[in-house]
Amino acid sequence: MSDVNRLIQQRIEAFTVELTKLVRDAAVEAVAEALKLSAWQRRAAAATSGKRKSKRSAPELAALSRRVLGYVEKHPGQSKETIARALSVPAEALALPIQKLLSRGALTASRQKRATRYEPASKGRSRRASKAKKRAARPAPRAAKTKRGSRRRSAKARRKR
Repeated sequence: MSDVNRLIQQRIEAFTVELTKLVRDAAVEAVAEALKLSAWQRRAAAATSGKRKSKRSAPELAALSRRVLGYVEKHPGQSKETIARALSVPAEALALPIQKLLSRGALTASRQKRATRYEPASKGRSRRASKAKKRAARPAPRAAKTKRGSRRRSAKARRKR
């Protein structure tokens, strides 16, 4: 009977050692995953816990902008929500990077019903160039209206009267 008890005890100890190792590995994985959270995820977690959100740094914004541009170049015509899901970030976090990419001329936006679709800017013509062309084609601006609704006259026009 003592041999059977000794075998049982050895198997229990081996199982305990193996189980302890598995629990340690799982804990290390969980900590590594928690530390791998990006800055916006840490801020989101802080916001839900009642802490004040901090601004994103310029390198964080630049990195997110590069990720967005890379995704849009590979998958043109996607909405902000689709891009956010693909990059695993909240859609609100993409507002500023997309705005900066649009103003830089790296992205173009097209409205389709109630959705905005983003595409990389064509290589031949940037957004700034197309805006300048449109501005040049517009007629000269008219004089601003006064409170009464009549148009202000230039100094030259007043002298003529």
